[in-house]
Amino acid sequence: MANENQQPQSSPSGQSPSANQPPPSAQPSAVQPGQNAAPETKSLVTGGDTPPANQQPKSDPQGGQNKQPDPAEEPVLTGAPEKYSDFKFEEGFQAHQPMMEDFTGLARKLNLSQDGAQEVVDFGHKLVRQTLERKAAADVEAMAAKRTNWAKETKEHAEYGGINFEKNLQLAIKAREYISPKSPSLIDFLDKEGAGDNVNTFIILAEFGKLLGEAKFVKGQAGGQKDAASVFYDHPTSQTK
Repeated sequence: MANENQQPQSSPSGQSPSANQPPPSAQPSAVQPGQNAAPETKSLVTGGDTPPANQQPKSDPQGGQNKQPDPAEEPVLTGAPEKYSDFKFEEGFQAHQPMMEDFTGLARKLNLSQDGAQEVVDFGHKLVRQTLERKAAADVEAMAAKRTNWAKETKEHAEYGGINFEKNLQLAIKAREYISPKSPSLIDFLDKEGAGDNVNTFIILAEFGKLLGEAKFVKGQAGGQKDAASVFYDHPTSQTK
């Protein structure tokens, strides 16, 4: 007879299996809180969609807080030396020498030791870096919001958007494919600068794409075919009144 008090067998790892434990495929994603995927930067004309708002940069794992030093190892912060040694900066940072000369004068006036002055330098560098990072993040977020509005305006344009958007998008793409081999920086202009979402750029490319389709039917003076550029600049909308 089986023992009613018999304990369930443990797993090879020594832990009892749990009915509530999810299978490996149901485990949480490897992306941890605070980690952000890189934002999509493609514009409408290069195959993207409305760009997302910029995510905030990762925070300092220690929250910007320095570990508390051992009181016995705390540096002496007062007592200005006869001459300050070169201060230490993060790798890749080059100090502005005239400003540092002004700072050493202030440090001497405040009777800061070498370590004391270095702490002020470290804090100042951290303050400047974080200010620049936040400014850059704010600029990217503002640009993303602007591009979102541009894309919305383009898609809802009375003539080139709405039910005509997809047709005009294909024409704009045709123009982009024609121009980009001759101007490799065009893609960066459309994506990084956001011009591919702007309604004016969209209209220009759509009209040029339309002319690319017309070019093969236009005869030149010598009986040959005009290229797309000739058709574009000979078009009535390009003529000077």
